[in-house]
Amino acid sequence: MIRELFSKKNTSFERDSITLTISKIISGLVQVFVTMILSKYRSLQEYGTYTQMLLVINLVTSIIMLGLPNSVSFFLGRSKEHKERKDFLSVYFTLNTILTIVAGLVLVLSISLMQSYFHNDSIGLYWYFLAFFPWATVTASALENLAVSTQNTRILIPLKLLHSFLAISIALLCKFFNVSFQLYVAFYLICECSFALCVYILAAFVGKGIKPCFDWNLLKKIFSFSVPIGLAAAVGTLNAEIDKFMLGYFLTTEEVAIYANAAKELPITVVPISVTAALLPRLSKLFKTEKYNDGIDLWGRGIILSLAIVSVFAFGCFVFSSDVIHLLYGDKYLAGDSVFKVFCILLIFRSTYWGLILNSSGKTKFILYSSLASLLLNVALNFLMFKLWGMVGCAIASLLSTVLISFLQLFYTCKIIKMSILKIWPWKKILMILFINFVFAILFYRLKEILFIDLVIGSFFESLILGFIWASISFIVFFKLGILTFNKGGQ
Repeated sequence: MIRELFSKKNTSFERDSITLTISKIISGLVQVFVTMILSKYRSLQEYGTYTQMLLVINLVTSIIMLGLPNSVSFFLGRSKEHKERKDFLSVYFTLNTILTIVAGLVLVLSISLMQSYFHNDSIGLYWYFLAFFPWATVTASALENLAVSTQNTRILIPLKLLHSFLAISIALLCKFFNVSFQLYVAFYLICECSFALCVYILAAFVGKGIKPCFDWNLLKKIFSFSVPIGLAAAVGTLNAEIDKFMLGYFLTTEEVAIYANAAKELPITVVPISVTAALLPRLSKLFKTEKYNDGIDLWGRGIILSLAIVSVFAFGCFVFSSDVIHLLYGDKYLAGDSVFKVFCILLIFRSTYWGLILNSSGKTKFILYSSLASLLLNVALNFLMFKLWGMVGCAIASLLSTVLISFLQLFYTCKIIKMSILKIWPWKKILMILFINFVFAILFYRLKEILFIDLVIGSFFESLILGFIWASISFIVFFKLGILTFNKGGQ
């Protein structure tokens, strides 16, 4: 099976999904490892400051970039000639460089405003991070889309391994020599900038030579596609982070650090992200030729693949939440256990990108409108539920707004392609996956209470063993019942 998936002749989306997933798992594990070091060996004040900067960086970048990164898969997936590919990449990276420099400048000029809003004067010490990190992170984010759209996914894993080695080495050396947090951030920034330069080199290779240029006709096409998505992305970023922004104003930097880690996306999100990245260029081609049934079938296969993996992880982390928090962040973050559990539930609803068909068929305006509706709903719910239940109320507000808007996008998708909601997804398999994991969650929760293995090997290793058994049995059941299968070849 593995040989077939990675054979040179096989261009199935499952192979690209698995390759992307492996590369993103490498990145995700590195981020987890670095977060563990920062959480356990740095103060809540330092980590909270880092979190606050990332919040603002992500928001400002998503606004200024105008959805540009989303155009890579769409336009490269549709390009048929090397000249088209070269022209697009030249324009894309020219614009990418200019906009990210502008984003960095805006952030530096906004330091006093950030310090006032978060009541944190130490943000100004990291001006260099605010200036250059937007360029590094946005440029690097094009790597996966660039590789998938040009069917060069094999280069991802070596590059990710090199990047991971550098990031881990910097974290370990800074911990070992007990360097200041300010100096660690500088070393980390150098690492990210170096990786971004590698992406420029790869783009030049794929495009067979790219150069700074502006093609106004191409720019018009790019912006007509990306701006609605970009506005939706900016709204989506604010929507995803509105709880942290609100808590940043009302709570201390230390409390924000606790909530931020408890609400942090776990590495398993690389699965739906990778599946979506692999699906998007293929779905764009299918919907361009009006092969709607083939596109829906492909999306359904992606949902099952993603949900089967994500659900086991999400249910397991929910049941063993205190041990997961202890491992990842340390005991000082256990105050966020309830928040962590709510976001474990939210993982289930992030097993797919609900607006994928709308995106692939060019219906990007509705994505923007639904994102705006979600933001307004989230703001209202966050304010109300924070007053009622504090931190965990903000987590519940995020869950409710996400669920409601996701189903709104799904209903509109059904309207666009004129298909019943009962037929658009493989609901039977989806419900079977969720039911099986729900039963196992109850079973292993009881086993955790009854067994006394923790007295010998500790609570974490007891949870690890039970989790491994749970996952193994689940996937055996999925395959035996025919829920999870791999199709050879395909789109």
